[in-house]
Order: sequence, then structure tokens, then C-alpha cells
Amino acid sequence: MRTPSFQLLGLIIMTLCFVSCNNKKEELTPEVIETENKDNTKTSSEKEGYTINVTNSNYSINQVIVDELIAVFHEVYPKMVLEYNSSATKVVNVFIDTTYDGVAFAEIDKGQITISSKYINANTNDTDLLTHELMHLVQAYPYGGPGWLVEGIADYARHIYGVDNAKGGWSLPAYTNGQNYSNGYRVTASFLKWVKTTYDDTLINKLDYNLRNETYTYISWVENTGFTLPDLWLIYSGKSIGDKDWTIGSILKVSKENVGGHDAIEGSLKVIDGNFESKFLVFDYPSDLWMQQELSEKVIVNRYTLKSGNDVPERDPKNWILSGSDDEINWTDLDVIVDEKFNDRNQTKEYLFDSSNAYIYYRISITANNDAPIFQLSEWRLYQKNNQ
Repeated sequence: MRTPSFQLLGLIIMTLCFVSCNNKKEELTPEVIETENKDNTKTSSEKEGYTINVTNSNYSINQVIVDELIAVFHEVYPKMVLEYNSSATKVVNVFIDTTYDGVAFAEIDKGQITISSKYINANTNDTDLLTHELMHLVQAYPYGGPGWLVEGIADYARHIYGVDNAKGGWSLPAYTNGQNYSNGYRVTASFLKWVKTTYDDTLINKLDYNLRNETYTYISWVENTGFTLPDLWLIYSGKSIGDKDWTIGSILKVSKENVGGHDAIEGSLKVIDGNFESKFLVFDYPSDLWMQQELSEKVIVNRYTLKSGNDVPERDPKNWILSGSDDEINWTDLDVIVDEKFNDRNQTKEYLFDSSNAYIYYRISITANNDAPIFQLSEWRLYQKNNQ
């Protein structure tokens, strides 16, 4: 039988326990479970429906780094899933590999990210590299898409969501000569950030959606900004002030078509599609070949660009005449080029000329290439300078 003093003590303990338990706040820290075998340690962490499993091969990195990677995951991954792809995997496996000499890579079908132990041990502050790779799992593009754009979006995500990029010595670069939008990674991310800020605040979401649903084309840039991708880059790099591109919406006519027709892989429509990776190709090139654009209205065109093909420089245009007309019968020569040379593949060259007359039809007559039996050209675009 308990004495009254023991009864009183028990009552006090029960009361304190009741008060403590009812004042305790909900635990928000993730549950962490560690398991070991002779070759590695595996750390699993679950929080609010998201799980990360980190396998530290051969105990190759310090557990402190593992804990930081887990913290990055819980901080950034749910946000990116919510913003871009709610169907992305909720379970991510991270493997610290002692044999991999790169930095890191993601395998979407496995929901796995591999990180080089050599890299992370030499760059212990760069745990936000995981943010970039996590974005690849969010992207989950079924056919990949242009590599430069895929990596650019991933680095843009790191820029926005990274926990402490500065700690890792990571930041987006300013534009410098020699860069190109197709460089990928941080260069492309800087460009994407600028386009988003300047033209369309939802651009990244739209591009991401298009890539995942296999609807992305180079026309996506025109639809969202009013400019082709190359023109956007020229504006971004300060080499253009956003001249009006009248090729957008124009009707194309050619004197000789590709054998597969105008909408073939190398048909004439490729020369105005805004995709610098495509081209118009004609076998048995005739010296009187011409291409013509009918614009939506009469316009004073005083600038145009040509982009060379991806191979065989002998197929490039060498001599040509640009003309304008109101009726497709009477033509006025506007620009004459002789002995032109494209030094690089997929090189864009710009041509300026004085004109005070507006025309609805513009024709470029290719009177000579570099002595090849085949002609090719990636892009031909017409512009009206802003001061006209």
C-alpha cells in the first residue's frame, strides 16, 4: 500500500508529464536512419512525404557532408517539384561513388543521383551541386531536349533555389564576348534569367512544360517573346537593339525545292523556322536559285542575316542579290554581295543597307556558291531597324 507521500509524488510527476506533453511543438525535423555494412553506410531521411537515401560508398566522405546534402534535399526539392512537376519522384537515391571522376549526374529512370567522392571531398562547400541534379529529376524530359537548354534550366534552378551558392563559390556570370546561348549551364542560365525578366516571367515554366511534353520547338521562343532565339541572344549581348523581325509570319517561295518538299527535314521552310540546327538544302544547285518572302505588309527592310549550314562550306552562298518588289514582277536591287565567305559552320552574318522604300516582297537570288553541286543555308531573316 502506497503512503500518502508517494501518492503525492506520483500525482506531481503525472501532472508535469501532462503539461510537458501538451506544450510540446510538432517535430519538423526529418527522421534519419543510418545503417552500415563492411563497404558503406546508408543514411535515409524522410520529411513531409519526401525521402532521400544517401549511400556513402567505402565511407568515402565525412558524415557532416552527407548531413548537408540531406539538408539541401529537404530545403530545395519539394519547392522545385511544386513549381515545375508535381509528378516527379518523391524518393531520391544519392550514391557517393569513389570510382567516378566527374562531378555528378542524374539518372531519371532510377531516381538516382551519383556524386563523385573525389569532387565533393575537394569541394566540401559545394553541396548545392545537388540542387542542379535534383532539378534534372524534376525535369524528367522523355526525349532529353537540347542539352544546352536542359543544363541551362537546371543551373537556373540552382540559382533560384540553391541553399548557399556563395559558400560554394558559385554564381551566374555576366555576359562576355565569346559566349553563346548554346554554351549551356551557367551561361545559358544567365541568358534565361534575362529573357524571363525582360519578356516573359513564366518563360522557364513554359519551356520546362514544353520539353517534358515534347512540344518544344525553336518557335517557342517567338511565341513567348516575339523574337527568335538568335535575335534574343543578339539583344542580350548588346549587338542588336531589338529590330523588328519581319520573317516571323512571312510566306516563303523558292525557285527550286528540296526533293522531299517544302516541309521535309531539309525543305525550304527550314530556312525561316528560327531553328539554327536545321537547314534548307537543294541538290543540283542552279545559278538562278532564289528564295522569296512575302511579308504581312509593306515594310522598309534595311537589315538581314544569313546563317551558314552545319557542314560542307562549299555549299555556302558566295554571291547574291537582295531585291524588293510590290508586285513580284518589277524588282529593285537593294544589296549586292560578291565573294562572301562563312568562316565557321552555323555562322550568322549580318548585312546592312540603306533603303527608304517599303516593299511587301523580298527576294534573295543566289548567283553562286563555292563550286558545289549542292546548295544549303540554315537561316535567312529580314529586319526593320528600330529607327525606321
